[in-house]
Amino acid sequence: MTWVHWVRYDIPDTTIRRLIERKFKILKGMVMSGITRRRFLQLGVISSAGLMLGVRLAGSAQAATGEAAVLSPLVHIEVDGGITLFAQNPDMGQGVKTSLPMILAEELDVRWQDVMVKQADWMPGQELQFSGGSLSVRLNYQAMREAGAAARRMLLQAAARRWQLPLESLVTENGSVKHPSGSQAATYGELARDAAGMAYPEDVPLKSLDEFQIIGRAQKDVDLPLMVTGKPLFSLDLDLPGMLYAVFRRSPVSDGQVESYSDEEALKVPGVQAVHSLSNERHGGRVIRPNSPNFVSGVAVLADSTWAAMQGARALQIKWRNPPKLDDTSSLYEAFTAGLDSAAVQVRRDGDPEGVIEADRDAFTAEYQVPLLAHAPMEAMNCTARYTAGKVEIWAPTQNPGGVAQAVAAALEIGTEAVSVHVLRSGAGHRRAFRGKR
Repeated sequence: MTWVHWVRYDIPDTTIRRLIERKFKILKGMVMSGITRRRFLQLGVISSAGLMLGVRLAGSAQAATGEAAVLSPLVHIEVDGGITLFAQNPDMGQGVKTSLPMILAEELDVRWQDVMVKQADWMPGQELQFSGGSLSVRLNYQAMREAGAAARRMLLQAAARRWQLPLESLVTENGSVKHPSGSQAATYGELARDAAGMAYPEDVPLKSLDEFQIIGRAQKDVDLPLMVTGKPLFSLDLDLPGMLYAVFRRSPVSDGQVESYSDEEALKVPGVQAVHSLSNERHGGRVIRPNSPNFVSGVAVLADSTWAAMQGARALQIKWRNPPKLDDTSSLYEAFTAGLDSAAVQVRRDGDPEGVIEADRDAFTAEYQVPLLAHAPMEAMNCTARYTAGKVEIWAPTQNPGGVAQAVAAALEIGTEAVSVHVLRSGAGHRRAFRGKR
């Protein structure tokens, strides 16, 4: 028995009768009157998938709201001086929830110990908000510097206007703006509301490398205290009122399908609410995009607790229909070997490698092969979703919140403005080293 997804979602009404009456609408082709529970589960499965997209930072100043001034989507300053910096890329254990705000803090000119760091939700218009390929810092380094420097410039402008002094005569230091003579000084908190009303500046000068106080210096992971004390942090820690839980039994082989199943015993388990079969064949095999992971066919059990859902899933009687040809290490290796005989696309060529190899009598040839292995996370795949009055709210340890929002919007046939994605820390993604066999 294989357990693949823990798909959890929150629905205000927990009884089956009221669930049926409300009819949750989720995927294409459903009437606009509501969503079925089956479709909601399918959305839960696909929303954990990660994609890789291109990006660029888009920032604009906003007016102060409540007690916080929003200088950019990533920089919020409280009137009491508290500074919150947002990590725009999901943290999978690679530390970008710490490193990206460090870059912001450097150019904002604040002390690292004086800032609070939060994981950003999906921000429409904020590009490169994904994690994958070790690209988060590489692609966003310059953009983060520019965002921090722009916020600092807005604070300088606010001070210059307040004191009727040339902006060039003012300097920043450790979260404050001052005149070198000491005649004027104000904290960022005191200037925040005025700064939030400034136009977002472009082409702001950045610090020189010898001015760095934060970048290049090791800092502890901002989530370390929560991790070592076992405090709620990860997606599976989420607990919302009225939440239902789903445990999904998938096909034991790749691309297998449910031929038939009996849920009689599963429905006898106390707490089990419903059972649904999910098939990727009904959606052309894929739900999101050609390069995205396919959701796997299987049977899901909904219950009012994790334990009840697990017990219900174990009680299912499922007959599987397997594809005529199963992927295994041997068949894939044969296909890869045959692919070497097809025309290749040359990306780069330096010198004359063939000539060098032919001329070298001591040339060594080796062939390496690795077995078929799963690219899987350490934590159980999961997400939590809530559908209310035509809007969908997602909590997920996703690598790409923008991709999730687009997939959900397309599946529901609604605009992305009706979808919100809360990014929670992933339970770590680890690479595995392989030893080649000659």
